[in-house]
Amino acid sequence: MFGSCSCAARRGPLLGRLPLVTPDMSAPSAIFPGTHGTEPDDNAIGWGNLFSGVPAVLQDERIECLAASADTRILRIVSIGHVTPPGTWYDQPDTEWVVLLQGQATLRFEREGLRALQPGDFLTIPAGCRHRVEWTSSHPAAIWLAVHYPTG
Repeated sequence: MFGSCSCAARRGPLLGRLPLVTPDMSAPSAIFPGTHGTEPDDNAIGWGNLFSGVPAVLQDERIECLAASADTRILRIVSIGHVTPPGTWYDQPDTEWVVLLQGQATLRFEREGLRALQPGDFLTIPAGCRHRVEWTSSHPAAIWLAVHYPTG
C-alpha cells in the first residue's frame, strides 16, 4: 500500500514547492515501522505513527506521502517554523482537506484573510483557493495531515 505511493509523479503547485519524501520501503522506518524488512505489497497492512520521526530541526518543510491512489493523496507535513516564500500563493488543482495535529499555524487566504489554527482544527480548501502559510510553530513542530482529492 505505501510502497506504491505515486505522489512523486503527481506533483502539482502544492508539492512542487518542497522536497517530497517517500519512505524507503526496504529500510527500517520510524514512520512506518510495520513495513520495514518486507517488500511492498498491496495486500500488506502498512502502519506507523504520525508523531514519530520528527526531527528537532529541518531546513525545508517535510512532505511525506502516506498513501495514494490514482487521484487521491494522503500526506504528512512537518513544518518547523516554515512559511510560504514571500510573494508565493498556493493555487492547487485539487481540493485539500487538512488537519493540524500538533503545534500551531496561521494561514492566509486571498479572499478571507488570516486563519489561526490550533491542534485539531481542520479546513477544506477548495481547488483554486489561493492561500499561503504565514507562520508555523517550532516548539512543538507543526504536524499536518492533508488529503488531496479531485473536485466534484
